[in-house]
Amino acid sequence: MKTFFFFLSIFIISCKIFAQNNEYKATNNFTVVFYNVENLFDTIDDPYNKMDNDFLPYGTKNWTEKRYQKKLYDISKVLCSINKNELPEIIGLCEVENKTVLKALIKQPNLEQGKYEIIHEDSPDTRGIDVALLYRKDEFQYLLHKTFPVIYYSNKYSTIRDILYVKGIASNTDTLHIFVNHWKARWGGEQEKTELKRIFAAKILRKKVDSLFILNPNSNIIII
Repeated sequence: MKTFFFFLSIFIISCKIFAQNNEYKATNNFTVVFYNVENLFDTIDDPYNKMDNDFLPYGTKNWTEKRYQKKLYDISKVLCSINKNELPEIIGLCEVENKTVLKALIKQPNLEQGKYEIIHEDSPDTRGIDVALLYRKDEFQYLLHKTFPVIYYSNKYSTIRDILYVKGIASNTDTLHIFVNHWKARWGGEQEKTELKRIFAAKILRKKVDSLFILNPNSNIIII
């Protein structure tokens, strides 16, 4: 079985295990990254009633093409620096507007050698931000993905970003089950309604994880 690296959020917590001779071997290592890219919006107005007006050239953020391109470059620079030996095999992201920005990101010079594939579905978030997953197809064989909606107590107007589930095989050896999450922020007070919504999302996630363990108690599950 491969050694798995976990990098959680941009506050990178890493566990690096190398061979006894301390030489890095790409075949023995697998890097998983999660990064909140904080409102990665393009400069085009979304026609489907998403709240992206602030991130338009005439919006309150003065979001210009130049600033957008700089943000893409900065994100790619961070991602390529995480493992100096090779690009990450798996990159989980949150706060992306759409697939367009993801396509632009993986074309950045710092990332294009990874030949990343994109897994993304639009969620019901009113701000227009979603979660997504990028993967190197030379190291991860995609099998399937699903989204699990988080509808707070059957109230369709009180939703959290969907949980993205991806199943695949890492380097032709290990089946991985990956859950990409972006739960309700702590605005309004950690102990108030926002915490209840995080707990609600956690229960949905727990149920999905338990269902995998019922099928296979040795399932390899990554929650980011």
